[in-house]
Amino acid sequence: MIYHHTPYFELQNFLCLDCGQKKTGIAHNFNQNTIAFPFETVNTDVLLSTMFSLLRKHNFNKLIVGLPFAYPESESYVFVIQFTEFLQANLQNFDFIFWDETNSSNEIRTAYKHGRKGFSKKFYKNYDKQAASLILNDFLACNFDFTRGSPVS
Repeated sequence: MIYHHTPYFELQNFLCLDCGQKKTGIAHNFNQNTIAFPFETVNTDVLLSTMFSLLRKHNFNKLIVGLPFAYPESESYVFVIQFTEFLQANLQNFDFIFWDETNSSNEIRTAYKHGRKGFSKKFYKNYDKQAASLILNDFLACNFDFTRGSPVS
């Protein structure tokens, strides 16, 4: 099932994808942690095999997929929708939740630029996983009241 809005649920293990046509960033919050961690940046054409490997090793309950809500006519938006439908057809036991990722990659680039002089090749190779982590952290912050340890009502 693909959700466009977040359903009520308990804090779980989430896997987050920042899908791009060339590269996809992956983040997680293992062990029901309230903080997202960047995991990996992979080529999008091998994402499905990477997903099978991750899902066999770890107990993820839901998959969060970044979607640029502000640009529904964009090529990026259409690609993410179509790619998520492809993933759902191959990963049928998982729920997918779309979460707004508008400008997440730009936010990471801006934060990095202010923290360091210039951009390194290593940064460009891996910033997608940082963007996925930003998306998942936003999702967790908006859906859980960490002072009470429960979902936001």
